[in-house]
Amino acid sequence: MTKVIIKKELIRILSKKTGFTYADSRRFWFAFQEVFKECVESGVELNVSGFGHLYITDMPERMRTDPKTLEKIYQPPSKKII
Repeated sequence: MTKVIIKKELIRILSKKTGFTYADSRRFWFAFQEVFKECVESGVELNVSGFGHLYITDMPERMRTDPKTLEKIYQPPSKKII
């Protein structure tokens, strides 16, 4: 089974690795999230060396199949973060 790290644990690890207090690490995390959100909403591509290249792409409309019922379902066009 894959281990999942929740936000609280991620902030604790960040605090331990940097030597900052938990409160400072938490403030950093929420500021990072806000900047990330603003970039994504404005359509700016993020290229963070060693982490990844993130951008929004338009996904075309398509027909997909519900695996449980095998019913054909229309999926409208959407945007996706890659």
